[in-house]
Amino acid sequence: MVEELKSFNVAYVVDIRSKPYSRYNKQFNRDIVPYVFAEQGMTYGYMGNQIGIIPEDPSCYTNGIIDYSKLRKADFFIRGLDRLEDAWNKGYKVALMCSETLPENCHRSRLIGVEMEKRGIELQHITGTGKVKGQRGLYVEIVNKEGSRNLFDSENEE
Repeated sequence: MVEELKSFNVAYVVDIRSKPYSRYNKQFNRDIVPYVFAEQGMTYGYMGNQIGIIPEDPSCYTNGIIDYSKLRKADFFIRGLDRLEDAWNKGYKVALMCSETLPENCHRSRLIGVEMEKRGIELQHITGTGKVKGQRGLYVEIVNKEGSRNLFDSENEE
């Protein structure tokens, strides 16, 4: 993963995992991972409490299931997006880190990417060393595969 980030000159790694711990890959635990990135000249920041997929706020759930239409309107989530937009406006090279490798299966693309696109920012999803998938192309890929324009199974559109 570090080589992939280095291939894009990433300076900041923003952890968007709600639960940033792994039994199997302890080097990715929140108490260790900042040192791993620091050794490579990257700065680690945690934002899983703002833009993670498992919010603590019970108002983001419907019948015990996360409701993305509620989450994307939550103040804490919007503030998290504001922070990402601010970093982008300042020209920082930021990578979003989560547990899901494939962007088409991750809330990076299905939630954060969609919301950042509304702000005029197209996420570039790193898929390998020197390789990316743009948010727009990924969206088309998801729609073609799933046959729907709705990226969220449980979302109620307004």
